[in-house]
Amino acid sequence: MIYAYANGRTAGAARTSGTYHNCGSPLYVGNFGMQRGFFFGDIKELKISNNRCNPKELSRIWDKVKNIEE
Repeated sequence: MIYAYANGRTAGAARTSGTYHNCGSPLYVGNFGMQRGFFFGDIKELKISNNRCNPKELSRIWDKVKNIEE
């Protein structure tokens, strides 16, 4: 499974068949392969991990990020 989180909560998950392998292509955040559709806004925190994130830990990190903005 591949999980996505936003604002300290699970935003979605996708089931994968077999083992996921890095394809070797660059990773773009906010745009897919340098094509149209740029992301306009701020990304306050980004984490890429080989392991599923602990929901309590994500919530704690999100609370820290929110407090920085206030």
